[in-house]
Amino acid sequence: MASRTPYPEAARELLRQTLFTAARDHLLERPWSEVTMSDIAAAAGVSRQTLYKEFGNRSEFGLALTIHEGERFLDAVEAAVLAHTDNPRAAIRAALELFLRTAAEDPLLRMVVTDDGSGGMLSFVTSQGMPVTVWATARLSAVIEEGWPQAPDR
Repeated sequence: MASRTPYPEAARELLRQTLFTAARDHLLERPWSEVTMSDIAAAAGVSRQTLYKEFGNRSEFGLALTIHEGERFLDAVEAAVLAHTDNPRAAIRAALELFLRTAAEDPLLRMVVTDDGSGGMLSFVTSQGMPVTVWATARLSAVIEEGWPQAPDR
C-alpha cells in the first residue's frame, strides 16, 4: 500500500497548484507586468495574505511559477529523451522537436521566449534566473545519466 500524503502537505500542494493555475490563466490574457497579486489571489479564491504567506513576495511567486511551468515542460522533454535511449540522436531530435513545438504553441512559454523585457517574465530566466538555470541543468543532466549511464561525466 502506498503511503498517504499528510493532509497539511496535500492542502499546501493544492493551494500552490490553484495559485499557479490562476496566474497562468491571467498570463494568457496579459503580460506578467500587468498581473497583480490581487488578481491571482482573487482568481484562486484566496486572500492576498494567503498568497503572500505562501510565497513571500511577487518576485518569489514569479520565480516559483517559472519553475513550476519549467517542471511541466522538462517532464515532457525527459519523456521524449527516455523514449529513445537506444538512439541518442533520436533522443536529441525528439527533445528539440518538442522544445520548438512547445515554444511555438504554449502561450506562456512563448511569452517568456519572446519577452523583450517589458513583459516582466524574462528576468526569471535571465538576470534572476540562476535558480532556474541550476535546477534545469541538474534535471537535464540527470536524464542524460539515466538514459546513458555509460556516458562519461563531462
